[in-house]
Amino acid sequence: MQKKVIIIDPFIQTVTQGRYDNYKDLYKMGKFDTFDIVMVDKNSDTDKGNDLVLDDEGLLKENQRYFTFVGVGSFAGIGILIGSDHSTGGTIDTSWTVDQVTRAVSYER
Repeated sequence: MQKKVIIIDPFIQTVTQGRYDNYKDLYKMGKFDTFDIVMVDKNSDTDKGNDLVLDDEGLLKENQRYFTFVGVGSFAGIGILIGSDHSTGGTIDTSWTVDQVTRAVSYER
């Protein structure tokens, strides 16, 4: 079952919606070989939230571009916002919209 994600691309400074079936799709979307995950938010009542999937080797690459996600941090390379069910460790649709992410992101060189 495909899940909704939001893709943050600092190279062309866009925020777009996408869908993925499994973790292999995340590698293709993010254009990375290994990834790391950073929690963006979590609802303690439902134990669900949103996480950023990031290039684990982003800081090692030349000609890199960066983005800042308000309240979370600054990151190298493409970021993919996914939904997560913290009680099971599984992924779900992100609860964020493209507009919300666009307002939460700024770009750096």
